[in-house]
Parts: sequence; structure tokens; C-alpha cells
Amino acid sequence: LEFRRVLFRSVGIAFYMFRDWHVHVRDAQVAAVTRAETVSTLIAEVLDRVMENVTSDFVFLGQRIDELNGDLGEVRLNRVLSAVIPPRGVIQYAYVDPRGTILASSIRLGAAGIDLSDREHIQAVIAGDRDLHLGLPIVGRVSGQASLNLTKAKTASDGTLHGILVASVELSELDQFFSRSGGGDQVEVVIVGHDGIVRYQRPKTSDPEPATIAVQEFINAVRAGQSIPWTGPHPTSLTQAVGYVATLPSRKIAVYVGQTLDQIKSKEYSELLSHAVSGLLLIAALLLAGGLATRLVRRERELASSAHARDVSQILAGLASSRNNFVIHDLVDGDPRLKSRTLRDLLDRPLPPHALDSLIRAVDVLHRDRKSTRLNSSHVKRSRMPSSA
Repeated sequence: LEFRRVLFRSVGIAFYMFRDWHVHVRDAQVAAVTRAETVSTLIAEVLDRVMENVTSDFVFLGQRIDELNGDLGEVRLNRVLSAVIPPRGVIQYAYVDPRGTILASSIRLGAAGIDLSDREHIQAVIAGDRDLHLGLPIVGRVSGQASLNLTKAKTASDGTLHGILVASVELSELDQFFSRSGGGDQVEVVIVGHDGIVRYQRPKTSDPEPATIAVQEFINAVRAGQSIPWTGPHPTSLTQAVGYVATLPSRKIAVYVGQTLDQIKSKEYSELLSHAVSGLLLIAALLLAGGLATRLVRRERELASSAHARDVSQILAGLASSRNNFVIHDLVDGDPRLKSRTLRDLLDRPLPPHALDSLIRAVDVLHRDRKSTRLNSSHVKRSRMPSSA
């Protein structure tokens, strides 16, 4: 009974798991949005702190450069730039002239004269952007490393552009940080600007060119500075996705963290399949254990029956060699009467099971009353043997 109860419960659990698969997927979507909100908000806060620290360093560097009174030689500028300890992840500070040519870098001498006028983050400042600008991902011509570059114009009191301050943020540092942020391998991180161009994307795509957000509703939310849960087309791949958008309006960027529905369904299906397989293995183990237990019980009963038959055979064989008379209490047509027969006469014909039981009980009484060689009717008064016996 207990085995059947466990078996039925296991089957019921397996059925329940398959029936409620869509419920699990829906709950997983809700959990994914909650997790995405936590991770995206954390990333946005860290980026905001990094950008705030870089802004403070730019203000300090601008003041130190002004103290040089126009003597902008590479060696002196290098000393000014390298004297500042950058925030974690920032691999260099550089100073660029209004035409886009490097005047000095904090990480090495000899960088002066390298042309950066074709870089998007330099072009944005030359074009008139006076806010802190986050450029597109590139491989630095001075550092040789993949990086995002923050730029800020250094202007005169009349607004004339005197130079451009640059801070290079190493992408590998961002990768490590996002890996530690708790999003998981299947969670995607996208940093996008108000222009709709992706600054950073993890996992990385095979396309070397920066992706552009194709979902206008997403861009509208970013430009409006709205931090919202996102359910709809993925910002870059257009597949159905869920996540969260955390915006930094003052920085003109937003951080999206999310998953595609296919990823969520695949994960839930894998977990469901794993549980189903575990349940089936449990059921198989229970069936095997039940079968072995049944065979063991049957075998024990067969051995016990065989031993009992062997004992009875030995007892009857011993009694058959005796010439003592046994008194058997019988009922013939409802009238009690006594019959005297030798056991050898009784064994000349087959005995019904209840008659054999009567003899067994009689033998048992005989063994306990060894002084008597005959059984009277009182010893077997409850025994019944057909008159044909």
C-alpha cells in the first residue's frame, strides 16, 4: 500500500510539472525582470560614479594645464596627467588639441602627434558637445586595448575650444565587473546613448560595427530618462525579450539588462526535463524495489510451504508405520459417531486438506501426551473428516 501511494504521488508530481510549464515560464519572466532591475540599476550607479570621478579629475587636470601658461610640451603635460590616480578601470588620461591631435598621454611618452580626429568621441567635442561624452568602443592607438572613451571639452571663458580631455575605460574591466554583478551568462547587458548607438554589449556580437537600436519605443524611453521594465522586442536583435532599462539622464546613457524569451523557455524546459527524468528514475527505482520485495516474499512463502510439507510428510510416514488405532471424531449426516481406523487405512486414499489438518493437530496432541498411544474424541473434537475418508 505504501509503495502504491509513493508511486501515485510520483506520477502526480510529474503530471503537475508538465501541466504547469507555462506557469513556470511566466513566473520566470517576472523573476527575470526583477533581477534585471537590480543588476541594471547597480551597473548604472557604478557607471555614474566612475563618470563623476572622471569629471572631477578633468576639472583638476584643466586647472593644472592652465597653470602651465601655454607651455604644452609633451613632457610637462605627461607629468601633469600621470600625477592623477585614475578610478579603477580607467587606463589612461590624454590631452588632445582642438584639431584632434594628441599632445600627451599619461601612460607613455612619444604619443604626441597621433591623430585622433577620426574618432567619434573626438568629433563629438569638436562638433560642439560640451557635456561629458561617452564614445563608441574602439581599440586605442596609444594603449592598444579595447576601450570606451570619455571626453570633455576644455574651453576658454568665451567658449572657445582650447583642448579635449580624454579618459579611456578598459572594456575588459567592464566585462569582469558585469560578470560579478550577478546577471549570469545568459543575461545581456547593453549600454546605449541617446543617439541610439550601442556603446557596450555583452555578450559580444560578431559584427565589428556598433549596433544601433531599432526599436523606437526603446529609444524614446531612453531619451525621456525613463527607467522602466521592458517587455517586447530586444533592443538590437528584435527577438522577444524581457528586462529592465535604467537610465542616467544627466549622462545621456541608459543600461539595459535582460533575456530573450527563448532563453527563459529553454532554461525552464531544461529544468523541467531534469525534474521529470529524476521523477521517472525514482518511479523506476520504486518499481524495481517493489518487484524485488514481492519476489522475496513469494520465495519465502514457497520455502515455508515446502518445509511445512516436508515436516508433515515425515510425521505421517512415522505414524503410518504404527499399528496403533486412532479415534477420529466424525460427522455423518449431522450425527456424531466414533470410528476406529488405523492410520495406514486412512492413508490408503487421499485426504482433504481439512482432514489432514485434523491429523496434524492430533499428532501434535500425541506428541504432548507421550504416555498415551491413543487419541480419544476429546483430543480432536473440533476436527471434521468426511465419512469417505
